Amino acid sequence: MKTDSKSVAIQKAEGMWAGYLKAWEGKLAGRDGDAEALFRAARDLAQTGESES
Repeated sequence: MKTDSKSVAIQKAEGMWAGYLKAWEGKLAGRDGDAEALFRAARDLAQTGESES
């Protein structure tokens, strides 16, 4: 997660996991466009911390 802060890493991981779950649920429901957008948002969130450390 590119951070020395355990609390920041946990927060980012929880947000990413929630995004993955929503994306997978969207795919199961046939909403691939929604799932792809949510996946991109989760990926972008994960990459946000890379430039901060």
